[in-house]
Amino acid sequence: LKPFWPQAVNARAILAQASSLQDTRDMGGTFCLPWICPFLKHAAPPESAAPKELVELKIRTLAGEDIATLGVPADCTFAAVKAELRASGRASLPSSRLRLLLGHRVLTDGQRLSDVVAPGDGAPPELVLMRIQWKSEDVDFKVGDLVQLHYDGNTVFESLAGTDQPWLEAMNEMLGRTFYVRSKPGPGLVGLPNPDAAQRAWQDVVFPESVVRAGEELAKGDIVRMLASEEAVKRSFETVNYVWHFLMRGMLGQEFPILEMTSQGIVALPSPDGSQGGRWYFPVSCVSRVGADFEAVVPRQK
Repeated sequence: LKPFWPQAVNARAILAQASSLQDTRDMGGTFCLPWICPFLKHAAPPESAAPKELVELKIRTLAGEDIATLGVPADCTFAAVKAELRASGRASLPSSRLRLLLGHRVLTDGQRLSDVVAPGDGAPPELVLMRIQWKSEDVDFKVGDLVQLHYDGNTVFESLAGTDQPWLEAMNEMLGRTFYVRSKPGPGLVGLPNPDAAQRAWQDVVFPESVVRAGEELAKGDIVRMLASEEAVKRSFETVNYVWHFLMRGMLGQEFPILEMTSQGIVALPSPDGSQGGRWYFPVSCVSRVGADFEAVVPRQK
């Protein structure tokens, strides 16, 4: 007879081995060997996880039109609610451009339904879905147009799916910045200066027009802020064959008036040492106009 763990076992499975034993006891459909039975009173029944109770959640537009009714756990995050709306096709925009509101309160992705709605409140909670428009209209851009790349690296990364353009880590340095369109590789696509120095001279980086919008129109007298990143300014210089000067470190992140605008997308700013007639020249991708709506850059993480 093979040894057994101290638990109830099915009689049919062991009957052939236990037939020589006389003292078996009927245990309500199972048999227990006499030396096993004392342990049964200590055995706990297997635990089974109870299914989570779902909360009905209504999603509407600001105008009151129904978008969806979802059944979600009370501990569901609002990031998961957005993901469900996108997966079901009820919201096509990236999650970064969706906002859920409870009354006049904007809910964060990390909050949970249980954080803002008490159980047993009665009527199902109703949330308003807002879609943030990054640009006001679709434009068919041409070579030479001034465009601004989207500020969110995750949105840009998602837009490259289905294209021949891979994501480059150096694209994080392009986010939210303004460039001139260098090429039109196909309908709905624009070619911008390559941030990779090894490929810059001969290959543009290609983005769908969905993640670019008309760039800032700068003019003489505008107040602009220089990029705070030395690396980003150096990359911009390489696209126009300009040379970095160590005194430019003192200009990073600072504000200056535009002294001159050239037709090649170059701005003249006051030189820190008065050289070159008091003017140093920078690509427009190095600066942004002060007072424009601020959108914090969101680098894509590996």
